Amino acid sequence: MNTDNQGIILALDIGTNNTCGSFINPYTGKAEIIEVDGLRSVPSFFGYNRNGEEIIGLAAKKKFCDGISEVI
Repeated sequence: MNTDNQGIILALDIGTNNTCGSFINPYTGKAEIIEVDGLRSVPSFFGYNRNGEEIIGLAAKKKFCDGISEVI
């Protein structure tokens, strides 16, 4: 597969409860599922901690349930 001037093809399934993503690996031409903390789908939560670092999935859901306002 020719990888010159090719971008990454990304697919996201942003669901009400869970989100998953995949991409086409430009070197192999095969779809690969993105894993977060070993999971193929994660809760649809996103936020930032006090240091400005992003948190996603289970960690963000826990912060949301704890009443942290930086999580959606």
